[in-house]
Amino acid sequence: MSNWMSNFIYHEQIFKAVQAGDVEAARSAMRQHFLSAERGV
Repeated sequence: MSNWMSNFIYHEQIFKAVQAGDVEAARSAMRQHFLSAERGV
């Protein structure tokens, strides 16, 4: 998967979680994204 595509999916997840008022889901999605970014996936 290309990088911009994973970033797009990441932002979609955060956006939906925040819209739903699910702060924990948004936080965990952010954490997952940063962890995978550090690994260079």
